[in-house]
Formats: sequence, C-alpha cells, structure tokens
Amino acid sequence: MKQVIFVLIVLTGVFGQSYYRDYPFLVQRINRAGTFSNIDQYNTWDHDQNPLGIFEVAKKTLAVNVGFQRIGWKNSDNDDSTVSAVSTQLPLIQVGVPDKMYLSCYYSISPLSLEEKGQTIAMPQNRFGLMVVGQMLEGMIKMGIIGRGFHAQEKWDVNSNKRIFMGANNVGAALGFQPHEYLIFNVQASASGYVDSLYVDNDQGLPEERFAWLELPRINVAFDFGGEELPFATNFSYCYAKNNFVYTGKDRTGDPLFGPYYSRTWNDSALSSYNDGGDADPLVNDSIAWHWQALYSQELANDFRIDPAITFGYMHMKSRHMRPNEDNHPRRYDKENNGWEWETKSFSFGLGTTFWAKEILGIWFEYERSSLQLDITGDSLSDFSSPEKVGYNHVGFGTTFNVHELPKLSFPDNLNLSVYFSMNILSENELTAKYNVKEFSHLYPLYNPETVGDISDLNVELNRYQPWKQFEKEVKSVNTLFGITTSLLENTIEADVFMGIARRKYTKGDGDAMKGFGFGVNFIYNR
Repeated sequence: MKQVIFVLIVLTGVFGQSYYRDYPFLVQRINRAGTFSNIDQYNTWDHDQNPLGIFEVAKKTLAVNVGFQRIGWKNSDNDDSTVSAVSTQLPLIQVGVPDKMYLSCYYSISPLSLEEKGQTIAMPQNRFGLMVVGQMLEGMIKMGIIGRGFHAQEKWDVNSNKRIFMGANNVGAALGFQPHEYLIFNVQASASGYVDSLYVDNDQGLPEERFAWLELPRINVAFDFGGEELPFATNFSYCYAKNNFVYTGKDRTGDPLFGPYYSRTWNDSALSSYNDGGDADPLVNDSIAWHWQALYSQELANDFRIDPAITFGYMHMKSRHMRPNEDNHPRRYDKENNGWEWETKSFSFGLGTTFWAKEILGIWFEYERSSLQLDITGDSLSDFSSPEKVGYNHVGFGTTFNVHELPKLSFPDNLNLSVYFSMNILSENELTAKYNVKEFSHLYPLYNPETVGDISDLNVELNRYQPWKQFEKEVKSVNTLFGITTSLLENTIEADVFMGIARRKYTKGDGDAMKGFGFGVNFIYNR
C-alpha cells in the first residue's frame, strides 16, 4: 500500500480521461468532474481500478486511444529551476466482445527532464501494460489478469553517471461474481515492486545508493451496488497490503554511507543500524484501508436533477524495522529489530453534490476532510514525541456545459460538444505533496559533491525512516482545469483538448513555491 494518506479517497483524477491511471499528468485530484458526486464513477473500475470493472464501462468492440500531453513545473521565485515532461501515449488498443471478453494493451513514453543548479537530468520513462478479462453465465462469473510495467534510465549532462529505475505495478488476477443485476462483487490479488539504482559510482567519485520496494500480497475486495433503473448507487472497497523496503548506501570509498552522515544519536534520521555492506534496516509495513461512497439521484421538476453524495475512508499502517541479512533481499532478513515501530492512521469524510439543468448545465461541488495521526510505539524512538493529530481539507468544484443540448443551436444528432471547468483547492503534508506531482517523484535532488553531508543532496527515500517529518510542513495547492470535448458519429470518434494551471505554496515550514502548466489532446476511435 502506498505510504501516502490520500490513497483512501481515490487517487484517480487525471487530465482528460486517460484509460490507464498509472500516473496523473500534472497533479493528482485535479478532476474535470467530481469523484464521489459523479454518478459515472460508481463502478469497480473507477472506484477500485479492478480490471473486471471494465465490463461496467466498456460497450464497444474496438477502442483505440492516442494522446499527447506536456506539463511543466517552475520555481515561483526562480525560473532557473524547471521540471518538464512530454508524455505520448501510443495507441492503447482494446478489443473484445461486449459482455463476453476484452483484451487491452498499451504503451506510453514520457521523457522527463530537470534543470537545476546549472545541471540537466533526462529520464525517459517507458510504461506498458496488458489486461485480459472474460465473463460467463451471463456475467455471473468473471475472471481476468492484469499487469503493468515501467522502465527508465536517468542521464546527466555533466558526467557519464547513469541510473536505472524499473518495476511492475499491480500484476495479478481477479475473480468476480454478479449474483444479481444490481450487485457486483470482485476480488483482486496482486503484487508490485520496483528497484532503483539511484546514484551509481561510475568513476565519478560519487556515493552509491540503491533501494528496492516489494508489495506482496495486495488483496482488494470491491462491492458495487446500483443500476440505471435505481436512484441509488454505492461502492465499497477494502484492501490489505504488506510491503518491504530495503536500502543500501556506500560512500566514495565503498564504506557504509550512513556512518559518516547520520549519527547514531538519530538527530537526523532513524536508521537504527547498518551492516558492513552499507545495508540499512529493512522496513516492513502492514496496511489496511477501506473506502465507501454513496450517491442518491433525485429527479426534480422540469428535467432538473440533483445527486447528493457522501464518502468515508480509513487507513491504518503498522511499520517496523528488521535486521538486514547478507544479500539484503526485501523478503528475507535476520529478525525484527525490536524497539523501532510506529503506526500511521488516517480517516476521511466528504460531502458533495452534482446539479443538472435539463442535461445542458452540470455543476458539482465536493468537500473532504482527512485526518493524519502518527503513534510512535517503539522504545528506541521514545526521544521522538508523536506529533499532534493534523487535518487536511480538499474543496473541489466545477461545471460542464453541453453546448449540443441547446435547442436553438440545432446540432446534428451525431455531434456532441461540451466545455468544462474545474478547480481543486487542497491542503496536504509535504510527503503527500511529493506524490501529488507523481510524474516527478523519481527525479531526486541533484548530487552536489561540495555538500555531500547535507541530507537534502541525498536520496529522499530516507523520509521512510523519519515518519515525523511529514508533520513538519504543509502544502496548499490550487489546481485549475479547462477543456473541450467532442464526439462524432454516435461516439465513434471522441476528442478531448485541455489545459491546466496549478500553484503550490508552503503554509507550514519552509519550501519552494511552485507553479505548473500543462496541456494536451486525447483521441479515441470506437467501433
């Protein structure tokens, strides 16, 4: 389970309607429509990203999706610091027989770049995936497999040092049942993992760092209740996950990196021990999370409609240190390193509604409140007092204007045209904010040989050993999205053109204010 709190409240908002939500394109939670107040989100595909949920949203024999998107971030006070990416989704192809089976595959490339401190880093990311699902007995039994992978190689312009980052996301199988036309029950078992060479000593006198992360198992259980004939819809999902993290660091001479730079008084980091090979304590996290959302659609007079909705979520994660063994394998360790334990908890609650006027104008509003609490339970961490419970707010609102529904314009029956706008205002802790710019979460600070002792110039994965750090800073983001969608020939051809603007600033603690801009276009051919 990801070590970020807002996994509870559906991290699937993206620019446009990209079919595979592996990663968002500017910031997460920037939605063209609401999440839990949007009746189109009430299915196991959008709510839980269960592959069997594709039967609830896909009704075509063939779908081909091609997209292009460009995004960038700048330091608001220093334009010399720039992060940018151009993301091209080569055809995502989905073929199948509606209500029988579907096969989907995709490939995308996103060449990331970071310019800072007079240096440039380039990191092309290649992402690919495959999904096969089928159902029988008129949908009563469903089965499927899914797998997603990625590979990237980071290069510097100032030296020949290279870094490899690769892994797989949610590789597994799913089994579902539909005992009634209004009730769907899906279970998915999967695993994820990635490895990162970080900085590799390539005759440059640089420190060597690497880490590996493995999530096994991850069990998702999803329920969907509702139907077009019913005014009520609800989704519930439950997840259990266990992940393991291992970290190795060596200095320029090959000695353990943590010795020179992290004192055993734990003033800077909670690395309890390391072996002669530079292996830090492995971390093991056991997590549970559940999320529930419900919506009631009420028809009003004169073709007006209102859809009030509510949502709740909870997460509880237990973390502990282990002792590294000789090969530092993420699933093998000597034993638990007692005294180094903590627990992270979160609870979320939200209210929202969508109002429709004659299917011409839709207006939505959502408010969510999330709490975050850290309990330090290990005796060896007794010097660190647990921070107070903190809370974060998220406000989202927007509108969709269906131009083709205006009676005086007399649009052809096979042509649709809509304009949309949305704004999301949210507060979050610094750790979550890093993942909210997930495109760039793997572009770490550049290595500066003159300040190698400064933790800021080393791997930010060290924050996993400092859970209290996420309470020291708070970030406020304002994200705005504009777009136009159109479809022709009874949705045979669809297009989406969009532009987004985002700003981030620290309301607690020190940090750089950032401004972001993105735009893109997405085409879909259906048959």
